[in-house]
Amino acid sequence: MEKVLILGVNGFTGRHFLRFAAKRHLADNFSFCGADITSEQKDPGNVLTEFHKTDLTSRDAVSGLLKETKPAYIINLAAVLKGETPEEFLSVNAALPLNILETAKTFSPDIKKILFIGSSAEYGITDINPVQESCPLKPEGMYGLSKTVQALYADFYFRTQACPVNTARAFNIIGPGISPALAIGSFLTKVRDTPDGGELKLGNLAVSRDYLDIEDVCSAYWAVLLRGKPGRTYNICSGKAVKLKYILELIIRESGKRFTIAADPALKTYIPVSSGDNTLLKTDTGWKPEISIEESVRRAYQENR
Repeated sequence: MEKVLILGVNGFTGRHFLRFAAKRHLADNFSFCGADITSEQKDPGNVLTEFHKTDLTSRDAVSGLLKETKPAYIINLAAVLKGETPEEFLSVNAALPLNILETAKTFSPDIKKILFIGSSAEYGITDINPVQESCPLKPEGMYGLSKTVQALYADFYFRTQACPVNTARAFNIIGPGISPALAIGSFLTKVRDTPDGGELKLGNLAVSRDYLDIEDVCSAYWAVLLRGKPGRTYNICSGKAVKLKYILELIIRESGKRFTIAADPALKTYIPVSSGDNTLLKTDTGWKPEISIEESVRRAYQENR
């Protein structure tokens, strides 16, 4: 069977991808291999045939991993979301993709596809909604900048060396176990931990974002890996914006509690509305979302209690 190597397999998306693989019985036709910088193997789907503790910031380590595993497909889910310095972001979000691309040249044409995960943060502040993949990239923060560098690497290696690479530019994700550093994760944690009748201090609830359930995200990644046209970047999104206030209302409804909502001036938001255009993704791969925002919030809250 063809082997799929998943880098950053122990992270939030990695764990959910293994559940997705188990639910869709993907291991019947593919062999899954995981790698992570942490030594504890987390395989909720019980689909991994191999696990490798690897320093993903080291080119020699990445090269050795690819030589040992000989994958047909590579999914890079390793990423830094929060950091103190530019180097923290770039060492993983940009340098690791470069290491993969440089090493992959040695194994071509054995590697059929490499999938990088980008972010809507690459677009930055824009008046264009929904955002298409062809829109200018104007990141406002180091995370978005590091993902933009990754996108440039992917485009360069595809154009100059015909490397079979795709970038899946993810918008906002909802799913059980989502980081409390993100807005939805923060909402889930605060609603869970605040007693009934208490006060929630939150940022601007009038902003709107494009949200997609983690299971739909994983199915989109898989669709791009197998059917995406090499060299292309695909928006991974629902195609519509939803107000944060509505998401919060859904979470509170699930909790059965009542709260007083107070604005926290320290929580600033610079982009009032952000949504993506998923037309290219649907056209090239046949993918479509299946889980409603209401069901997605219910799942996330139930497992976060």
